[in-house]
Amino acid sequence: MSLQTQPAKKGFYAKPLTVACMVAIGTNSVAGYAETGAQAQSASSERVKVSSYLYNYYWDLINRRYYNPAPTPAPAPTPIPAPVRPAPAPVAPMPTPAPTPAPVESTVSGRYVAPVASSEVKRNNYTRQVQSHLKRSQPAPSAGTRTGYSVMDTSNNSDLTSKFYGATEDGYAQRLDNLKNTIDTRRAKVGVIDTGINRFNRDMVGANVHDTQVKCVSAGRSSCYDPHNDSGIVETSTTSASGDHGNQMAAVIAGNNGMTNAKIYGSDSIDRGSNGGNQFLMMRKLNQDHGVKIFNNSWGSDNSDRWFYDAQRLNYDPNTGNIYPNRYRTSITNAEVTLPVIHDLIMNRDALIIKATGNEGLNDAHDENLAPLMNSEFKKGFITVSSPREDFNQANDCGRTAEWCVSATSSTENYANNGRLSNYKGTSPATARVAGTAVLVQSAYPWMKNENISQTILGTAKDFSEITANSPNGYKGLRRVSRLPSGYYGRYYTDNRGNLYIPGDTPWENRQIIANHNGKNITWQDGWGLLDPEAAAKGYGGFYWDNVELDTQGTPLSVFYNDLKGDKGFTKKGAGKLVFTGNNSYKGNSIIEGGSLEINGNNGGSTMVVKGGELTGHGSVANVHQTGGWVNNEGNLRIRGNYNINTNRGADAGLKAQFGNMITVDGKARLGGTLNLTGETKDGIISQSGSRSTVLRAKQGLENRFDSHRSSNPLFEVTKVEYTPEVDRNGRVVGNSRVNNDVQVTARRLSAGNVVYGIGMNNSGSRVAQNLDKVLNDLDEKQAVQGSLTSDEKRFANQVFSSFENMSADYGNNTASPMLSVVSTNQELYKLDPTFYADSALNVVEDSAVHATDFGKRLKDGRNVWGSVSHHDYDVDMAHATSERKGNTYTVGASTQTANDVSVGAQLDVSDLDLKESVYGISNKTQTDSIGLTVGASKNVGDAYVSGWVKGAKVETKANRAEMTDDIKYDGKLYGVGIQVGKNIDTASGVSVQPYAFANHQKYKNDGDINDGMNIITDISAKQTQVGVGTDVAFQATPALQLTAGVQVAHAVSRDTSLDTRYVGTATDVQYGTWDTDKTKWSAKVGANYNVTPNSQVGLNYSYTGSGDSDASQVGVSFTSKF
Repeated sequence: MSLQTQPAKKGFYAKPLTVACMVAIGTNSVAGYAETGAQAQSASSERVKVSSYLYNYYWDLINRRYYNPAPTPAPAPTPIPAPVRPAPAPVAPMPTPAPTPAPVESTVSGRYVAPVASSEVKRNNYTRQVQSHLKRSQPAPSAGTRTGYSVMDTSNNSDLTSKFYGATEDGYAQRLDNLKNTIDTRRAKVGVIDTGINRFNRDMVGANVHDTQVKCVSAGRSSCYDPHNDSGIVETSTTSASGDHGNQMAAVIAGNNGMTNAKIYGSDSIDRGSNGGNQFLMMRKLNQDHGVKIFNNSWGSDNSDRWFYDAQRLNYDPNTGNIYPNRYRTSITNAEVTLPVIHDLIMNRDALIIKATGNEGLNDAHDENLAPLMNSEFKKGFITVSSPREDFNQANDCGRTAEWCVSATSSTENYANNGRLSNYKGTSPATARVAGTAVLVQSAYPWMKNENISQTILGTAKDFSEITANSPNGYKGLRRVSRLPSGYYGRYYTDNRGNLYIPGDTPWENRQIIANHNGKNITWQDGWGLLDPEAAAKGYGGFYWDNVELDTQGTPLSVFYNDLKGDKGFTKKGAGKLVFTGNNSYKGNSIIEGGSLEINGNNGGSTMVVKGGELTGHGSVANVHQTGGWVNNEGNLRIRGNYNINTNRGADAGLKAQFGNMITVDGKARLGGTLNLTGETKDGIISQSGSRSTVLRAKQGLENRFDSHRSSNPLFEVTKVEYTPEVDRNGRVVGNSRVNNDVQVTARRLSAGNVVYGIGMNNSGSRVAQNLDKVLNDLDEKQAVQGSLTSDEKRFANQVFSSFENMSADYGNNTASPMLSVVSTNQELYKLDPTFYADSALNVVEDSAVHATDFGKRLKDGRNVWGSVSHHDYDVDMAHATSERKGNTYTVGASTQTANDVSVGAQLDVSDLDLKESVYGISNKTQTDSIGLTVGASKNVGDAYVSGWVKGAKVETKANRAEMTDDIKYDGKLYGVGIQVGKNIDTASGVSVQPYAFANHQKYKNDGDINDGMNIITDISAKQTQVGVGTDVAFQATPALQLTAGVQVAHAVSRDTSLDTRYVGTATDVQYGTWDTDKTKWSAKVGANYNVTPNSQVGLNYSYTGSGDSDASQVGVSFTSKF
């Protein structure tokens, strides 16, 4: 078996360019190719009985409406003062150091809630999981291939996959498959600048291939080489390609068994069968027309420095991208075309250009790969790609491009356009593997710019020195020998140069470290190291660059899972939360200017500089220096050094304190700014009578005080902030220390009803607030008597507290008194509101009344059968809320006449009713199916009639509550009874007038309890008694055509809808009603009936119904036949 290599064909500029691959010829040859590859107890035994709910309600109301608390108020008075322990004997003052420590305050009051241990604080689980919907959406992989198409071990008779990635060839392919089913890459776009895409290639079938690709078809004045005139670059179909290479690269990136599911945008511009064109203009075209930003360039030119030399003579301005070539030049060089375009792509269009170094076995990279030497800012969006020579021994080294170069595995097997598996090597598939990794990174972190993606790929690359250290004896592979050893009888291989190889332990390539780039070694051969797609998909691997900006604007949550290293730091900007889960050792400052940074591991020696946004987390940091923004104690963050708050007085910045959580400072804490109580954690609840907890503890002491305090949660009021020596879990000062270590907050809960008083709310908002007060007051009483609450009770209380925290809009000029947002107040209350269940029941009752009235009219007509289909839309527009109701009803019925002129009949109604209620974008929905039977009788007395009926129906409902994923199903029953009287008046003009009056009563009741995760509903009851009058008019326009019209007014003389429920985890029964909609409705209708036989007719009708707050329309078709 011979080891075949072929030198790549060379081309330059306008000539067809070479692809950076080497294809094996013999079927038995070893092939090379490139691949992408307690509960705290009270401090006092005395318990003070809580004042009555009514007293507290009015006290809170008076306090909120007529008193404006100062930034640091005195403790709020209570109706019945609690006994206070005598103050201890005075302590002799200590010498006052500079700065002045906070005075010792050892007299503490209020029921103490001990901070929750860090091990018990609930943490979010940020672990990524394989997503079943992504798994289901995967295209069928091409036969005989593995994910990523890598055959490094098979091709080299080696164990390199195990040495590089710790798995077998198949095992690593499975890991790549899991990776692409963890991160949704379907919206990503990638440009493949190559020999074109043929969507019928076996690896492209089922892949996400764009319908068109760009190609040069220049003719006349159109051009494919002029930056100012690229009109020759046009869109063509992806049904053919000038070569195999483009499909094979696209397959590695995003084929049906590729690394990702990105959409592929091709360019047919490299192979000799194409019409050529400038590759960078092709990229610009795809960016302009389709927004593509990641570009795979598995091609090369002549592997010389000609491009670089030409570029240096263009008088290029790196600030503007303009060039000023010698006007006396005799020809236009390729650099003159491409350099401004490269500048535009990287600096203005956020493009990431990924390009192969080549396959000539050179010790350096050349051509356009040297572009960042013209402008160091190009490193933001330019990655060159080599391949480890253990896999492909003809890969060109990174060389002068090492600072923006990475190495990736080469050996690949996928399909050529002729349908045959092709086994090949080269830096081409290595480049494609880097492009696939870039797609994964971009999809995992949509906020990342080209620079962030590039730094992520480079910073997570594996260090070859670590790989070799783990396997000092080398790897299993093909070892080059000058001649076969004496007595050797094993297999041997030769390449096309006559070199001899035998299997065996093979030493690692020698790699030359040329620089330590701020904590990471860079080698001449492989740049930053070996590509690691899995690590790159987990975010940055370290901070090795100056001025790293992590601007997460537009992405609510991002998580970096790696242990972050490097000598530099970063600046966090933009809205959105960024989470670090690793144990980090990077040394530079962590500057927070926007959004939130959550530290959940040990963050080593980096100083947190908080200028804006928020620092939070469950882990530890070295030191915190705060000049703005917030530090949040919600995760029991630990500061191993000192905490210094140095905000401007009056600035809205400082410490966010959650009751029951505590920041621990191993050193000193220098206080200032605002202490802002936001909520509380799981252990105990803030009661109306007041509770106390430690929110910060500095082991080496406190200096200064907070400038002010407040609660951004409108449900809480901070009544006191105390600075004391360390206290135990019962709130008692430990020992005789004279150093203040603890910041203790005393707060009380206000009445929810008072808090939202005066805010414009939807119909049931105030009822929700009153019921929440009722439940929370019962929890207060239980906590006072029993000393503890269940975990479910605490979970409910904290859910309520979180809802009120979300209601705050801003603080205006008074930071002590948060203003409520009308929108968020309505939203948060509606999330806790089960009223829509009752509204859905009333919807069933009202719909049933409409069809029962129609039945009463049909009974008077004697012997006949009928059927109808109708659809209605019913919209209710209320203050701060809307209700959309849609329904379809299918009716069949029949009546007959007895000997004594009495008509009896029955009607079967089948209805489906959809209800959607919304409060500022928060929606609850129900889908109700009912089947009902109505039976009745009618007696004609001359031209008049009187009808009566009874009805029963089975009702099945499926409900979906806002922010809950599972539907809730429940059943119910409906009963009704009614009477109707009317008269038929025929006029000489052929018009028939039929006045009528009616009265009916409908009742709905559910079967069994309903548990939707928020409420346990024990009873839903909807009753309505309705009376009405109306007149129908019919005109016989022709013997076969009858025109109809009518008007009706109906009024609900009584309506009683109730819903009995408990909130999950609580024992307090509360009741809700329904939204108070208008009880009077008027309607008008028009229609036409056509006799298809003397006794049968079909009809079409339309009606409109209105009220003070609703509009409804109905359209229906009907069939009637008399017998």
